[in-house]
Amino acid sequence: MREIVKYLSQNIGPRGATTPQEKETADYLLAGLRRYGISADLEHFAAPKTYSWTFIIYYCAAVISVMLFSRWPVAAFILSLLVLVFYVLESDAFPLLAKLFARGRSQNVIGKAGIGERKIVISAHMDSSRSSLANHPALVASFRSTFMTITFALAAITFLNLWGILDAKRHSLWFVLPFALYLFSPIFILLHREIRGKITPGANDNASGVAVLLALAAKYAATPPNGTELVFLFTGAEEVGMWGMIDFFRKHKEYRDAIFINIDNVGSGELHYTTEEGLLTRFRVPSELTALAGKIPGITPVKYRAMGTDATAVLARGGKAITLIGLDKRGIPPNWHWETDTTENVDAGNLLTAEQYIHKLILALAGKG
Repeated sequence: MREIVKYLSQNIGPRGATTPQEKETADYLLAGLRRYGISADLEHFAAPKTYSWTFIIYYCAAVISVMLFSRWPVAAFILSLLVLVFYVLESDAFPLLAKLFARGRSQNVIGKAGIGERKIVISAHMDSSRSSLANHPALVASFRSTFMTITFALAAITFLNLWGILDAKRHSLWFVLPFALYLFSPIFILLHREIRGKITPGANDNASGVAVLLALAAKYAATPPNGTELVFLFTGAEEVGMWGMIDFFRKHKEYRDAIFINIDNVGSGELHYTTEEGLLTRFRVPSELTALAGKIPGITPVKYRAMGTDATAVLARGGKAITLIGLDKRGIPPNWHWETDTTENVDAGNLLTAEQYIHKLILALAGKG
């Protein structure tokens, strides 16, 4: 598995969403699945190359609403309200404005083994992220708190714009201006990300998950659990908004009731299974999943709210999903979205533990554990 991590992160290299390197990774995995005797195909979909421009527009639009208020207060309020609503939906993996930027081409790799009414989808994303000042080792621990502060600022601007309409005499620009000025900070960070940020090697995030999933596919190729259909799903464009998982869930209604096991950042840190996910909205992992996951020794539960995962996109749509993820003491994946996410920082022991744990979880779900 570590050799697969090395090949993906060094031979292929940084694998940004919709890039030729992401496509090369997909072709490599497709060939690997077929070599194991697994029926596998590619499914293409449109996706953006980055999420930065979407959120820059939201923040700029909120600032513009403050500037417009003195002359067109109702229009300013409507604009700020739309920004807030769209921003929340985008953050919960329901892309809206981002669709305007979905001009790149990404793909999912889908392999299947076994037949049965019981369906289990095991997933791992192929792409790696662009680095950002927000992911600097000295700042990354405050990633979610910064996000929540931005959300509060957008909500405050909307509320104060409404207050200005209802009670213009008591309303003052000085009340809302600090929130508008604060938004220039994330605008700068996102612009810096696009200009100076580099697509990371993605050894831990998420060549590690891909390697574990490919090892599981090899294990189950010839002998899947009886009465169970296993789907090995390698998703594209996860780092720009879980586009691959969203596309899979939309196209394949036959798997809406399946169990999704997501593998993400398992090459370093202490391994956990999630009981909650969601950067903004809290999405709870179904109790039947956490109950089974908790019976397998060696892995502890965690409420993971630092960022959304492919499992988050499933949970947000009413599906059943759980993630296996490695975290440091701050609750953040080690070397997360940073240039140090290299093969040297991936622990082969972590990969083996993750593979064995998910194998046991699959057997438990199939009634064999």
